[in-house]
Amino acid sequence: MRRLAIINTGGTISSRPDEHGLVKPDAKVNPLIDIPGLEQFEIGQHQPFNLPGPHITLDHMQQLRFLIQELAPKTDGIVVTHGTDTLEETAFFLHLTLSTDTPVVLTGSM
Repeated sequence: MRRLAIINTGGTISSRPDEHGLVKPDAKVNPLIDIPGLEQFEIGQHQPFNLPGPHITLDHMQQLRFLIQELAPKTDGIVVTHGTDTLEETAFFLHLTLSTDTPVVLTGSM
C-alpha cells in the first residue's frame, strides 16, 4: 500500500461553517481525509500548526520544511494544505530549501 502524508497548516481550506453559517477554522478536522479514493493509501496526518495564511512566518515555513524532510523518506508523497495568502511564498521557500525526491504538493482554497 502506498503511503501518503497529509500536513494541515490551517487556512480557509481547513475551515468549516458553524451553526450560524460563519466560516471558522476547525483544528480537529484535516480537510483532505474524507476525499473518496484515499482509502487506497496508508495516510499519516500531521498538523504542526493551524494558522490563517497571513499569520505564516518564515519560522513556520522552516518548521514545515523540517517536518517534510523527516517524513519524506517514509512516504510516497506529501500533501500540504495551506492558507492562500502565503501559499506561494511557502511553496517557493520549500522549492529552494527541500532536498528530497518525494513529491510535495501544496494546496489551498478560497
